[in-house]
Amino acid sequence: MRTLFTIILLLIGSSVFAQNWHEPKRGTDTRLALMDAIRPHVEWQLGKPIQFVVDNL
Repeated sequence: MRTLFTIILLLIGSSVFAQNWHEPKRGTDTRLALMDAIRPHVEWQLGKPIQFVVDNL
């Protein structure tokens, strides 16, 4: 019963988040903030500075 309840909550929760999805336009502060947030992790993984070239976000 507990597993079923967990699955139902996950399904409901994931559909709620999917409804709020949007792609920030190029050059916006939001898009820049997203790239700046992930950049340190990627640079740490690759061991050198990177520049993102994003076709689709």
